[in-house]
Amino acid sequence: MTGICLAGPDVFLPDALDIGRPKVELCKRHGRIGLYPLDNAIDPAANDASLTILRGNENMIIEAETCERMAAERLASTHMPASS
Repeated sequence: MTGICLAGPDVFLPDALDIGRPKVELCKRHGRIGLYPLDNAIDPAANDASLTILRGNENMIIEAETCERMAAERLASTHMPASS
């Protein structure tokens, strides 16, 4: 099955999970795997939560066969080492 990256500005909305679930289901109905960034399991209280989110999203983009090029370029351009 083809993985489709569903990253977009809606992941920052308060109801992002409610917005993302129908997108994932739509992909499934069409024989695709919808990769939604908020599906990555993280501990928001962890010291390295932001780095964990970044790495999870990078892996998702790499695994996706279809992804908006701009999203990948934006992620790459903002990739910085975690501060201690």
